[in-house]
Amino acid sequence: MGKAYYYFATSLPYIQFDDKPPMTCEDYLGECQRLLPDVDYKFMRTLLSEKILDYVFLQKLLVENKGEVRIGNQVYDKGIRFNRSFRNEVAWFRAERAGKDPSFYIRGERDSNPKVLELIQQLDKISNPLDAERMIEKFRWEFVDELSVGHYFDIEFLTTYGFKLKILERLETFKSDKGREVFEEIKKIKIEV
Repeated sequence: MGKAYYYFATSLPYIQFDDKPPMTCEDYLGECQRLLPDVDYKFMRTLLSEKILDYVFLQKLLVENKGEVRIGNQVYDKGIRFNRSFRNEVAWFRAERAGKDPSFYIRGERDSNPKVLELIQQLDKISNPLDAERMIEKFRWEFVDELSVGHYFDIEFLTTYGFKLKILERLETFKSDKGREVFEEIKKIKIEV
């Protein structure tokens, strides 16, 4: 079992999907820096920052296993596989719709997930891009929730909390004036597949 961060984990505000974020990811990283050992703080900073800040640190974390690169944190590794699977299924769906060879557009192996396939089918029926983005974020939230099961005071719990904060921050941009402007511009674009 890894290190436990009882004080930090229990001091974090409870968050739910669609809540206003109780803090920014930057504020959260500030708390991580204050309360976590340097190696765990660097790990969190690397995962949650908009850019990878420490390539040397990340390289040390990477583990190669059967041709698949992993960090070694269960939550992060499963999240990477989930994101790749989701992006591959979207690419597959769009390529098939365009009459192109889907295998050309996917990265790595196709790892069909029935929940992802169902989500893509539902997204295809939604005409409002904002509603589609909210549905994707809700799906990601539920996935992260599943990852957090059994993790209460460890680095995996803190990782899922950080991922949830990122989702809440993204949802907040949908509500901002700038987000509204971007959305209105996107609505004007007609995409033909």
